[in-house]
Amino acid sequence: MELSIFSGIGIIQHLKTEVVDVINSIKELAAEMNIAPGLFFVVGILLALTACVFGYRLLKVLCGIGLAGIGFSIGSALFAFLLMQPGMETLPNVLTYVIAIALAVLFFFLGYKKYAFVVCLLAYFLGSNFMWGLTGDNTLALGGGLLLALLCVLILRISVVVLSSFIGSFLAVGFIGQMIPNMAMLQFSETNDLAFIIALALGVIFMVLQFVFARFYKAES
Repeated sequence: MELSIFSGIGIIQHLKTEVVDVINSIKELAAEMNIAPGLFFVVGILLALTACVFGYRLLKVLCGIGLAGIGFSIGSALFAFLLMQPGMETLPNVLTYVIAIALAVLFFFLGYKKYAFVVCLLAYFLGSNFMWGLTGDNTLALGGGLLLALLCVLILRISVVVLSSFIGSFLAVGFIGQMIPNMAMLQFSETNDLAFIIALALGVIFMVLQFVFARFYKAES
């Protein structure tokens, strides 16, 4: 078994890369839409913090918003593809927003109605990515993804609380770092582990808060 401290370091670097990839994707989408990326990051910070604190309580809405973001991105990419086709170069740019918003609304309702499937799908991708970063083995990555998805089916509440707390924390730190580029401690990079540590600590704090809130809501009901 080749797990060691180097595997752990590899996982950390892999998680940093995932956050940076999300940030770069948002910047690319903002450039395509001719919108200031700061607007996307502000919205992202609000959504990430909301997920950290109310991940389980607002599960359906957050799943809908998450899929709506994917639908919006697909709509933008689809319009860019159409512009590259012969005779389609003169399409008005306003169609970008029409197509993107239409798909975003469709995906929102899909995520809202099928929230459990969205959570399990997210868990699968996270589990497979984690195992691949740990072992580099595709079979183990597949097994890790399926195992985490199965856990979400069996213990949905706990899985949602844990996932929303940590994913929200990492994204919030990454987005805040983009809004305050001079604050080096919040910049995810290969040479900076402080942002990772801050996000990890916030994830633990928000996870505990969500479990406390869950007990409070249960007692109230």
